[in-house]
Amino acid sequence: MLVVAPLSMLAGGRTCVDMEDYGGAAEPWLRTFLALENGIPSHDTFSRLFAKLDPAGLQKALLRLAQDWADRVVRMHPDKRSVRRKLIRARRDDDFLLDMIRRIRKNE
Repeated sequence: MLVVAPLSMLAGGRTCVDMEDYGGAAEPWLRTFLALENGIPSHDTFSRLFAKLDPAGLQKALLRLAQDWADRVVRMHPDKRSVRRKLIRARRDDDFLLDMIRRIRKNE
């Protein structure tokens, strides 16, 4: 669910219903890298998850994950200065993830 939700938002989704719809539409692709044993979660399941999550804790965990990915990209492409600049700029925007979580919870 923590993969489907951000992907849905990157595709323009704003609500838990959008997350369910996105998951259904992208399910064949999502199954190439996710074990979806019970299928795509319903909008109610997304709502319950985000109601229970600690936004600050999730933000911290996702920022660590993003930092790890950014470090790997920089190591893979050390000659790509534009990639480095974009990653540095993204690291400064820590409030993005917190805002995303707040928007999800608000639009339950």
